[in-house]
Amino acid sequence: MPPKKPKTIPRVNSRRKSKSSNTAATGLYAASTLLQNAVANYSKSLVTTQKYAQRIAQGRKWLKQLVESEESLEHPPGCPNLVVEKEWTAEDLAGAFGKTPTPASAYILSLLISSKCFGEECGKSTAEGFHAAWKQHWDKAEPVGKWQGRWTWNDEKECYSGNPASSPEVDGIIKAVKNRDGSEGMRNHSSAMRKEWMDTIIEWSEKEVPNSMLHTFWEMGDKEYFKALPVMVKHFMMRAFSTSGFTLWTRNFELANLKYKNLELELQTTDQCRSSYFRVSLEDRKNWRHHTTREDILHGHNYEVHDQPESPGINMYFHFLRWLEFLELYIYRRALQPEDYVFPAIRANGVAKPGTPIPHDTIQKWLDEFVLTAEVKIGKARLTTPCFRRGGAQYRFAEAPVGKRWSLSVVKWWGGWAQGEHRDAMLRYLVDELHHFEEGHGDALRPCLPEESKSSLLGEHEMLQVPSKLEIQQMFRSEVAAATHTVFQGCEKLLNLLQGPDVVSIATSGTLPSLLDKWKAQECQQVFSLTTVPMAERWRQVIKDWYHSDLSWNHYIALKDWRPKWVTELRGILAQKYYDRKLIVQQYEQCNSNDSEFLQQWPVAAKGPTALLSAINEGRQAAGAYKCRASKNGKPEERKK
Repeated sequence: MPPKKPKTIPRVNSRRKSKSSNTAATGLYAASTLLQNAVANYSKSLVTTQKYAQRIAQGRKWLKQLVESEESLEHPPGCPNLVVEKEWTAEDLAGAFGKTPTPASAYILSLLISSKCFGEECGKSTAEGFHAAWKQHWDKAEPVGKWQGRWTWNDEKECYSGNPASSPEVDGIIKAVKNRDGSEGMRNHSSAMRKEWMDTIIEWSEKEVPNSMLHTFWEMGDKEYFKALPVMVKHFMMRAFSTSGFTLWTRNFELANLKYKNLELELQTTDQCRSSYFRVSLEDRKNWRHHTTREDILHGHNYEVHDQPESPGINMYFHFLRWLEFLELYIYRRALQPEDYVFPAIRANGVAKPGTPIPHDTIQKWLDEFVLTAEVKIGKARLTTPCFRRGGAQYRFAEAPVGKRWSLSVVKWWGGWAQGEHRDAMLRYLVDELHHFEEGHGDALRPCLPEESKSSLLGEHEMLQVPSKLEIQQMFRSEVAAATHTVFQGCEKLLNLLQGPDVVSIATSGTLPSLLDKWKAQECQQVFSLTTVPMAERWRQVIKDWYHSDLSWNHYIALKDWRPKWVTELRGILAQKYYDRKLIVQQYEQCNSNDSEFLQQWPVAAKGPTALLSAINEGRQAAGAYKCRASKNGKPEERKK
């Protein structure tokens, strides 16, 4: 009987076969190395791995100090030292945080957590961080899992087995930390940074280190330059870092790890506005590795950053671009490269550490300094680096002007909360403060507490409420009274004009608004007139009028001492003249209030204030700090045609 026809052998993909054979040919050692590297690099996210390594290093440093202090102590008779008390050897104590555990490892780990949380007042996140780091460390100490499981004593072998991090001592101290935080009502998360606090901080910082120094800093001598460099770096970087965190809602490590390759600069919208902006790409936000697809991770989140001149305290567009320019001019001293950190670590002398991002401790130190020195009234609030993320989210969701608040879907996308991520985190950022507003009744004794003030989000329904008859009558009476007062003021100005000006002493005239009325009434005397001063000296008269009064021509109050509401009342051309002189004085102050330096920088001042003001505005426009309003009739050169 002839043999049966063999079944058709399926064709094997030659490429796959050759690839498999090549892999097998690499050998067992190479395959094992590949396995270990894969587990080490991808079992945990890069940020988690770095955090665990930091905890391991901190623990070993603490143990080294403990051993040194134990050796230097003189124990009185009858008082056992740490080694004798626990029946350890000195080697067991010194090697408690080694690659493999010793009989002292569990107890020493519990001492470490106790020292950090009860000695240094750290929270439960610190305890959990040390516990997780050392648990993983000892789990991977042996490839066969020798040090995994509960930490127990083996009577037969007379040795310990398992993981010291899974011991009753460690479990007990972690439970104690959690109970402490719960019983004392400790607030574990940072308070939210408020927009008004940001405004105060940025305004103070710009007074300490004006943005104009960006282009004049290099003119200093060597001694003054290197002395001022650390201060310049701190202010320019902190302004960019804080506004970026408040705008993009980034965590500290997300912003610190930002590189130049993650930026797209000098972009412009395609709509009719043609507004300039730049784009920031955040490719590895927290929890994305577990809650997003690979394509989402690679794509990241691209954020368009636009100018917000109406909100200078949170204007990331302005401060971020100034910081990039500062980086190129004074830190890297070259054009930025793709792998350069945007916020690099800075040494005490102001020099950057290439390839190292700014550490968390530095940002926290600067934040504390800025809040304290700027005299921000935060009460008992606790501001740490997450305050920018929390504050930015709450501002856009609930505190921005009505009509400019974001929906929950926009908030979720902008904050980088991944699809499927637990919603508790987002609720802590958004709803906690609203809950305190809606449910809190600490204002119950307020005399003018409106009824049902909390029946809508932040009481917004009050803005849309129809006024009552009584409110309309009161409003009408106040308007009539204001109009009548204006008529009497007009009569008073007319009388003053006919009778001639009186020399009024500021010390004897109690009402400053009356001085303003006199000033308005005497426009015929040309308060801002410079016609009697030579053209080349008129800029000096502008400076003089700003700082000093002159009763000889009814200039009762120096312009620098004017109240904002007086300028508001001027309006029109006179208000513009006030701001023009203020701009000239600002340039004069940037030249250290030195006439020679001012004329050297602005020689056009000899041609008069008008030519000087035009040159200043051209310089501001070139620097991006000033934009000309487009006329509906076109540009001047176009209108001449």
